[in-house]
Amino acid sequence: MIIGNLKGGLGNQLFIYSFIYTLAKNFTSSFNFDLTDFNYDIGKKLEINKFEVNLKECNKVKLNKFRRKSISSIHEKLKRRLGIDYFKKNIISEQSFIFDEFKQNYNKNLDFYIDGYWQDIKYFFTNQIELNKQFSVKKSFLSDNYKKLENEVIQNKSSICLHVRKGDYLNKINKTIYENISLNYYYNSLSYFKKYYPNSIIYIFTDDVKWIYNNFDTSNFKIISDYKLNTIEEFNLMTKFTNIITSNSTFSLWASLLNNHEKKNTVVPKFWFKKENANKTSKLFTKQMVILEN
Repeated sequence: MIIGNLKGGLGNQLFIYSFIYTLAKNFTSSFNFDLTDFNYDIGKKLEINKFEVNLKECNKVKLNKFRRKSISSIHEKLKRRLGIDYFKKNIISEQSFIFDEFKQNYNKNLDFYIDGYWQDIKYFFTNQIELNKQFSVKKSFLSDNYKKLENEVIQNKSSICLHVRKGDYLNKINKTIYENISLNYYYNSLSYFKKYYPNSIIYIFTDDVKWIYNNFDTSNFKIISDYKLNTIEEFNLMTKFTNIITSNSTFSLWASLLNNHEKKNTVVPKFWFKKENANKTSKLFTKQMVILEN
């Protein structure tokens, strides 16, 4: 059996699921997931369970072979804060993973624990038809309020989705990892679309509404947070736009990847990461995406 460590926000959950699904399919193996981060309330919330995915949780007996036990959420968080290793030595990390080596060692009677973020769109596109179906949001999580907005967006093909992520990207740790997307990037992205759709309505998805009001003329803007949608509704709404301006976030990137419009237009910032940006973004962008300086 293949066990994947599920962690991070929705974008990362989708990347991890795509990789584990693809790997398991290659070896006709069953697969399930370690949900420790979500069970102990570490970081982001579990969101992928709101999709039509085959999300099975690994049982504790199997898990204990790979993770050191925690007696409580506080204990688990303390181990991480102190830098105490919470994995045992027999896990396969993303840094050490080599496909041919894994193929040579794979045995369907053994359990293999895989840890990493696997931010590479090739794992999704390898099984795009199946994963597109699985990455559909369950209807029970979509409110009537959401459905009205969705219909509005679908009716207006010229509308623009603009994603601005500030919030957690401005904390001490993330400042050393991610580029801060400049205002000019958003201005240039809007100008790019305005050439084709001069009177379009712009729908703003953001965790920093104040920044939006301080930097834009919002007369033709609709701020999505005003509609009180939950995270999964905001994400699903993003996938309905023909025109998308992403931030350096896998949340809006995935919204574009799961967008089934034949003539979709996606603008992405060139610089996402402080280190190894070219190598990392080469695994995130499709040839159809428009890349702008930021």
